[in-house]
Amino acid sequence: MRGGRRRSARPDAVRPFFKEAELLVPRTGRLRSKRFWLRLGASLAGAALVVAGGVLAGAWAMLDASLPRLDGVVSIGADEPAAQAGRADPAQGRDETAPPGLASAASIVRDAAGHVTIEAASRTDAAFATGYAHAQDRFFQMDLLRRIAAGELAALFGPQAVRVDEQNRLHRFRARAVEAVRALPADERAVLDAYTAGVNTGLASLKVRPFEYLVLHASAEPWRDEDSMLVLYAMYLDLQSGEMRRIASRGVLAQQMSPALAAFLLQRGSHWDAPLDRAVPAVVYAGGSDGSNADADTHALPPRAAADGSTPDAANASAAPVPGPAPVPIPAERPAWLDDASDPHSIVGADARGAALAAWMPSLDLPALASPALELDPDARSAIGSNSFAVDGARTVGGAAGMVANDMHLGLNLPNIWYRLVIEVAASSGRAAMRVAGVSLPGAPIVVVGSNGHVAWGFTNSYGHYVDLVEVQADAADPARYRLPVADTDAADPDSTQTPRRPLARRGVESGATSMQAAASRAEADGGHAVGTDHDAHAASPSDAPGWQHATVHRETIEVRGAPAVTLMVYDTPWGPEWRVAGHVYAVRWVAHDPQAANLRLMDMEHAVDVHAAMDVAQHAGIPTQNIVIADRAGHIGWTLAGPLPHRGAQADADAGAGANFDASSDAGAKADAGTDGMPVPAGRYTRWDGYLDAASYPVRIDPHVGALWTANNRQLDSADQAKIGDGGADVGARATQIRDDLAAHARFDERGLLAIALDDRAKALAFWRAVMLDALDPQALDGHPDRATMRALVSEWDARADADSVGYTLVRDFESAMYDGWFGALDAHMSGRYAGSGYRGASSHTLAIMETLAREHAWVPHRFENWRAFVLNRVDAAIARDTADGALLDQARWGERNRAAIAHPFARMLPAAIAAHLGAPPDRLPGDINMPRVQGRSFGASERMVVSPGHEDQGILEMPGGASGHPLSPFFLAGHEDWVQGRPSAFLPGPAAHRLVLRPGTSAS
Repeated sequence: MRGGRRRSARPDAVRPFFKEAELLVPRTGRLRSKRFWLRLGASLAGAALVVAGGVLAGAWAMLDASLPRLDGVVSIGADEPAAQAGRADPAQGRDETAPPGLASAASIVRDAAGHVTIEAASRTDAAFATGYAHAQDRFFQMDLLRRIAAGELAALFGPQAVRVDEQNRLHRFRARAVEAVRALPADERAVLDAYTAGVNTGLASLKVRPFEYLVLHASAEPWRDEDSMLVLYAMYLDLQSGEMRRIASRGVLAQQMSPALAAFLLQRGSHWDAPLDRAVPAVVYAGGSDGSNADADTHALPPRAAADGSTPDAANASAAPVPGPAPVPIPAERPAWLDDASDPHSIVGADARGAALAAWMPSLDLPALASPALELDPDARSAIGSNSFAVDGARTVGGAAGMVANDMHLGLNLPNIWYRLVIEVAASSGRAAMRVAGVSLPGAPIVVVGSNGHVAWGFTNSYGHYVDLVEVQADAADPARYRLPVADTDAADPDSTQTPRRPLARRGVESGATSMQAAASRAEADGGHAVGTDHDAHAASPSDAPGWQHATVHRETIEVRGAPAVTLMVYDTPWGPEWRVAGHVYAVRWVAHDPQAANLRLMDMEHAVDVHAAMDVAQHAGIPTQNIVIADRAGHIGWTLAGPLPHRGAQADADAGAGANFDASSDAGAKADAGTDGMPVPAGRYTRWDGYLDAASYPVRIDPHVGALWTANNRQLDSADQAKIGDGGADVGARATQIRDDLAAHARFDERGLLAIALDDRAKALAFWRAVMLDALDPQALDGHPDRATMRALVSEWDARADADSVGYTLVRDFESAMYDGWFGALDAHMSGRYAGSGYRGASSHTLAIMETLAREHAWVPHRFENWRAFVLNRVDAAIARDTADGALLDQARWGERNRAAIAHPFARMLPAAIAAHLGAPPDRLPGDINMPRVQGRSFGASERMVVSPGHEDQGILEMPGGASGHPLSPFFLAGHEDWVQGRPSAFLPGPAAHRLVLRPGTSAS
């Protein structure tokens, strides 16, 4: 070194090229021959290639180093910083003298596809090993889920994520997660602590942090106990937050028309309904609300359906079937929007709807792909698709245990949201050995759906009434002040508006004030603030001005990478936080905001021994409320709700029960009666639900005489029990009807038989529109219109399936879409102008049935058409125009070309195409679509397909998109994906061990 300066060193591999270049340059500075410049250029190019190769080799080495260790023995020290990183402080109720860690050795066993089996001596050791494996394979996915729920994406992605954070931070889920952890009983908390320690130890075991953080130049933050609750809240955002948008859209729709039109368009039921009540009697639940048996004699299950189909004992039929909602006739009034000027040959279709949805939803790509709740694919936003069904032992080929099939439909990404997992815990004093197999959610220590050898279970989203939008009037001069709308002030009931009702005590959780209010009270007593936020303790006390009240103000700080932090003001009313949308201010009353929303009670499913025990676990679980279908080893089957059910009182029961339909008799179509779901409610007319139902009050159906149960996100019941669920956008029922009929088509089923139902791609819901089209395409309509003639020929030959090679399906589907746009395209434009991205399909899930009613009556023909036939032919021409755009041919409109898979890692949208190609699944041509069992879009579909009979797991089926690992260099990245694409049965249980990683208590690794 000279003068204190360090000379820069040339890489050894590059030095010869520089030396050669120096020799070639003349000392006199005179130019040499052309040959000299060619040699110099070649030398420099070679040097550049070597440098580039070195950079790529280094990058590849870094990526390779971020792959997890799969074999060997790792010693785990309980006092390691990684194991302690996520532990809560003593103030949160954890005994610090018992640090989480491993008490005994545990193994992570992987088969050739990377499917994991955990072998442990205790449940806490199993939780530690589960966390370790989750962190090895899926930590970045876990990180995104917690950040989405907490509204903390901008801290990782920068300013482009602020909008998403603002939307989700409104719910303050991190503070709620801390409270949820505090409320856990000791056994659940011990499992969660061990899981958190395992996650952080597994993360620290990687030689290099997960590759996503290398790309982002960011660090991976340790896991904390409350992060597992945030993962649960992310599922609430996915499965229930859409109800907020639906209710707001329905309010906008009702403001566009008369009450009579709104009542017709917002009907709750149709001929497509396939509720259980029409075939399945209600059964009195024998268990107590605490899970105990009220009477030992009543614990015996009712007799299983006999082979001759005889009905169960009449004593078990506590509620007779009653008619469903009565159809609302087409009103005489003609819709004003119907004759708005527009292109008579236009068809909005999925592409334009997707553009509208993109305006409605955040534009950020990465977080959008991290959660199905933010999926921008228009088909995914409009599709509902989960199925679960069961047959009892008398209808299985084996004739003993019942059998469950389940395919939960969500947005599809890589890695898949689920992680295949088997947990095996050895027998110990006082407890038998336990094995549970199925799928887990990375970020949580439990198996979500699967089988424990005694019972098998599956979920579908229930689409019940779990959200209310309560309209308040905000003070333009002071956003912290609000009051009831002026028209409602005089009629307000102080007990039901200004003072929230005291919730019923349930599940060992403190009733009265919400968890957030309790947190604020504790914080104020300590001279501080509520966890994770600053707030002004106005606590909804009256202000000096008559009628005005002060909201509790929470100042939420959103950290933004590379930019100043953003402060979000959250205004909390007694009903919930204020949400400003479509020119209104709504207080959001949501189950997810209450303490009952989040716990780990679903873990007790590991020990359920029969249908009754499994139901009791489900009814006490803190999860987004799901339909659960259960089969046990003795051949019994049952259905109930898993998760909290609000108790809305007698008035709400009357409003939402059988026979009730939307009543738009009040101003702007808003429902005036307290408790009615589906519409915004003026604060002065709102009756807050008074706590939650206990288990004994849940709807239950066990062992129907038909020997089968089915759920498909549809309205499940006709009886008054439906009022306990309510309507949060339940599906039209075409899919449920098809599954019901498929189950009735055979006397007995094996696993492949039930899988065939899940893969049924027959388009029965489009048969009506095929007939409408063919009826209009008579010889006169075909004369001089060769494209119409081709259309008719192709549709006539169609086999009525949504096969990937089907042309007829594409044409009929586009015709049905054209009919929708002819009737409702202008209405959608009006609604979107009030609330970006909203439309009739966002306000109602029954558009299919409403359109069928209009078509049967030849109703609502726009004035520009001479008659019904002319209108239909115009819509045929619109469909033809779409399918022949850019020179395309009608006979080439194969459905699979439009329905190509777009399933990829979130980073595929931000990296160059050459790299992105390695971050996604092949663009396979996929069969299936909406309104059939095999619901399938480009990036929406079955996140798993499971068929299993408890006690016969070795014959079960489990297939999923993507593989076990989220790392594109892992051999497990797409392992098993092709089975999912082809609908090929793959084994429910993992195969022979290919890798074994043993975790043992100790202080060093080997």
